[in-house]
Amino acid sequence: MMYPPIPWPDVPAVPPGNPVALAASVDRYAQTQALIERAAQDLLDAVFDGQGLAMAELVQTAGEAESGLIAAQVRYQGTTSALREYVVDLEHFHRTASAVIDREREAVRHYEWAESEADDAAAGLERALLDSEHRADFDIAQTGYRVASSRRDAALEAVQSARADYRRVEEDLDAAAQHAIARIVDSFDGTNDGFMDHLGRVISAAGQLLIDIDMWARDFLVAVLDAVVAAVELFLTAVVLAIALVALVVLLVAALALALVVLVAALAIIVGAVLWLLAAARAGTVMYNLTEALGIDGMAQIRLVLGAACAVCPPLAVALVSRVANEASKPAPTVTPLRDKDAKDPAAHKQLDSAAPTNAAEVLSWAGLVDQVGGDQRAVVDIAKVTQEDGSVAWIVTVPSTQDWVLMEDKPAPNDLDADLVLLAFPELQTQYERAVLDAMAQAGIPQDDPVLLSGWSLGGIGGGRLIEANAGGYDYEGLICAGSPIDHMAIPQDVNVLQVKHMSDVVHRTDLIDSVPDTERHLSVWDGSRSDGAAPLLANPIGVHANAAYVETLKANVVADDTASQLFADFYAIDDPATAAVPHVEHTQYAFAE
Repeated sequence: MMYPPIPWPDVPAVPPGNPVALAASVDRYAQTQALIERAAQDLLDAVFDGQGLAMAELVQTAGEAESGLIAAQVRYQGTTSALREYVVDLEHFHRTASAVIDREREAVRHYEWAESEADDAAAGLERALLDSEHRADFDIAQTGYRVASSRRDAALEAVQSARADYRRVEEDLDAAAQHAIARIVDSFDGTNDGFMDHLGRVISAAGQLLIDIDMWARDFLVAVLDAVVAAVELFLTAVVLAIALVALVVLLVAALALALVVLVAALAIIVGAVLWLLAAARAGTVMYNLTEALGIDGMAQIRLVLGAACAVCPPLAVALVSRVANEASKPAPTVTPLRDKDAKDPAAHKQLDSAAPTNAAEVLSWAGLVDQVGGDQRAVVDIAKVTQEDGSVAWIVTVPSTQDWVLMEDKPAPNDLDADLVLLAFPELQTQYERAVLDAMAQAGIPQDDPVLLSGWSLGGIGGGRLIEANAGGYDYEGLICAGSPIDHMAIPQDVNVLQVKHMSDVVHRTDLIDSVPDTERHLSVWDGSRSDGAAPLLANPIGVHANAAYVETLKANVVADDTASQLFADFYAIDDPATAAVPHVEHTQYAFAE
């Protein structure tokens, strides 16, 4: 099993170390070695050129001093040779490591591309599995997924190969450092016999004579001592460097091991979830085909398909039961008129208050405004009282869509995933959402004999369709404008005008397992793309296709081409007739409620 690339901790863009600076330091070190060698010879020359009674003793003492200086020179020579060899190794490390890092980065880029390609192929495979109309594309999608997966695995192997090469280069550099340190230590250990003792005897025996020979002797001895201190410091620095390298390797290995454990656990969970969902999708597809063959449709078909999916995917069943139970156990929410300060989007609230209905697209746009005003903290219902020039009254009730998907926590807004599930699969369990909408309509004072138009998109369309289907509240429901809502399975009376806006790439309105139903005189559907007969362009974005604003634009384009659908609701529009002195009047009231 292979895993995605993991970034190396603290890897610099350029390998550490400076071979040029180290080589310069070694050259200065070699110059000090040469000075010591020359000083030993100058000391002997100065002694043998002198005359006097103490010369014989001084010659012997100077010989001992010379031996001590030669020992120091040997130390420098051994250290210089070891460091020069290490400079070569460091230069090799820089070249090799830089090349490996470049190769690794290029491999990571190839992997990210291959992984994206594999994800796209997986999405295509899933669509082929779920969409019964494109079942013939399954083999093509499956082959594409296998090819993309092979490319991703090959790219991952290239990344891992580059990282293994980098670790080998690091190990080689560490071995070279250890070898250099050993040689420096050997050069010191081989010349440790009494250098300071010999030097002390030279100073004691020569006495005043050394001062008389020349002042350079004292300066020279100070330089020797400084050079020895520098050598010791270099030795200690090398030891510290070696310890730091070992510690860094240990930390890298530990971090990599921990990261691998976490990654394996995460991948196991993800793979398990994906396999369960694929199994659920497959079981649902099989049950759908079976119910189609048996002629089972509507709510019975939805429940059988959902039951088959839950049977092979226990987590899905647990989630479904818990969400439905959560919705069914909650009391009806308290409904109150919306206060201006509680509007999440004051601009949308102001726009909604001043809106006058003139066509179906205008009414559908209000569904997006109520979502903006309420957000995920409260649901907002807009009730517009339209008083026509002749004094007749009509009502437009706009209900919100899903604003809380309860992924991390259950937000206060009752227009959430729970309401979607219950309204679609268990409509006999009245939701908080339905009860609150009916309460708002009662508070608005809508008479049961005045015409009522319901409008909403997504969950709003489902909720509106369910109220009409159940004749909830006993109101005179005369119309429904909805978009992206699965309502084709509902038994909405044929004398109620219904306008559905649908997008070809949107799967939401197909969740009732019905792609479309034939239009009637009062039940019409308008589409984008090829199903619109050229009126509206196809929206291919799988995310942007399910949006109120997109549906409003599609409806506008269809109305421009043919306003038949919009004219279904002409009795609810506030259009001034210049031939009369009176003018229509629209009064908006918003009601809010939360769990």
